[in-house]
Amino acid sequence: MTRLGALFTLLLLFAYSCAPTTASKFAQGAVVAANVADVHSTKRAIESGRAREGNPLMPDSWLDQGLIKAAASAGVIWLGTTLEVRGHRTIARVMQVSLAAVAAVVAARNYHLAR
Repeated sequence: MTRLGALFTLLLLFAYSCAPTTASKFAQGAVVAANVADVHSTKRAIESGRAREGNPLMPDSWLDQGLIKAAASAGVIWLGTTLEVRGHRTIARVMQVSLAAVAAVVAARNYHLAR
């Protein structure tokens, strides 16, 4: 397992340990899975020569990109857990699932370009 894979595995375990309900675990798992797919698909699309990184703030290193995505995922998980614990369950889930959906759409497009 790569360092990046280990990092996202730890993040997923963190998310599952923080989640107060099963639905929260699903939403947080979706955030992590979508961000992993985004990093992997971006790498494949760029290596195929048919795409480039559209975010000018993203570094060239895959490890650095993974660390940034892992930190962003951890922030979304923390915010979602905080919102849910404070009684804003619907807002927390909508935020997490929406961000996961955006990352999943980006990953799907990247995989399409990588073919």
